Amino acid sequence: MFARTLVRIALFAAICIVGMPGPSALAQEAIEVAPNSVTAVKRGLAAPVTGKAEHGRVVIDTQDTRATLLYMAPADTKDDTIEYQVNGVAQPAIKVSVRAAAPTLTSGNLYEASFKALFVLFIVAVLVESGLALLFRWRPFLDYFDSRSVNAVVAFAFSLLLVRLFNLDITTSLINIYSTTQYPVNWPGMLLTAMVIAGGSAGVNRLFQQLGFRPVGPGTPPPPSLDETQAWVAVSILRDKAVGSVDVQLNSEVAGTISGSSPKGRFLRYFVRDKGRHPQTGGRTVKAGETYEIVVVGYDAAGNAVTPQPPKWGPHKIAPRAIVDVEFKV
Repeated sequence: MFARTLVRIALFAAICIVGMPGPSALAQEAIEVAPNSVTAVKRGLAAPVTGKAEHGRVVIDTQDTRATLLYMAPADTKDDTIEYQVNGVAQPAIKVSVRAAAPTLTSGNLYEASFKALFVLFIVAVLVESGLALLFRWRPFLDYFDSRSVNAVVAFAFSLLLVRLFNLDITTSLINIYSTTQYPVNWPGMLLTAMVIAGGSAGVNRLFQQLGFRPVGPGTPPPPSLDETQAWVAVSILRDKAVGSVDVQLNSEVAGTISGSSPKGRFLRYFVRDKGRHPQTGGRTVKAGETYEIVVVGYDAAGNAVTPQPPKWGPHKIAPRAIVDVEFKV
C-alpha cells in the first residue's frame, strides 16, 4: 500500500515537471519608461549577465558577483523588448513601453503652453465682446429683445460659429498638453470653448486668476437688492378690448402707462422685451409696510372705458422685500 502511494506521488511529480513551461513560455514582464531615460530594470543578478534590445541600449553594471541590468531608452516613443541571459540561461523577455512622461503642475512647459492657450481665448473673447457690443447697444435691439436673455444666446451662437469656422478648439488643446495625447478637434471641445468665449473677457480673466497667472483682485460688488423698507410692484396686461395706452394707477395716482401687450407665450417672454409690463424689467420700488391699490384703466377704439369698473388689485398691505407682479386682462 505504501509503495503504491510512493509511485503515485512520483508520477504526479514527473507530470508537473514535464508540464512546466520553460523560460520562453513564462509570462513576460512589462515596464514603462520615458524617452532618453536610463532605467534599472533588474538588480542583484548573478554575473555574468548579457542582454540586448531592438531600439534602446542594454548596459550591464557588474560589481563583484552581482550585476544590474540597465536600459537606455531611445529618443522616440517606440515600444521595445529586452532579451537577456544570466549565466548563459535565457530569461523571460521584458516588454518596454516608451512613453513621454506626463507633465506635472511644476513643469515650466505646462504653464507656458497653458498661458498661450488661455491668452488666445482672452484675445478672441475680447474681439467677440467688442464686436457684439455694437449689436447689443443698437436701439431697435434694445427695444424689442430682453438683453438679459438674448445676449447670452447670441454671444454663444456667434462664438460657436467662429470656433467652427477656424477649428479653434482650445479645450482639446489644453487636454492634449496635460495628458500628452493627440486628440483631434471635436465637438465637445468646441462647444466648451465657445461657451468660455461667450462668457466674455471677464470669464477668461477669472481663469487666469484661478490658475495663478494673475493676482486675484477685489471681487465684483453684489447687485443692489431690496432692504427691509422696500418692496417691488409690477403690472402686466393682456389686451382684449383696450386700444392705445393703458394707465396704471397706484393708490389713485398714475404710476405709468403701457402701450403694448405682454407676449402670450410665457417662454417667449424670456427673450423679447415685455411691452405690456410696467416697468418692462424689474419692478417699481415702493415703501414696504403700507397699503396699496393697483388699478388699470383702458379704453376701446371709440374712447369708452372697456369695463364700467376698472380691474384692480387690493387694497393690500405689502410686506418688506415683497415682489408683487400683477396681471390684468383689459
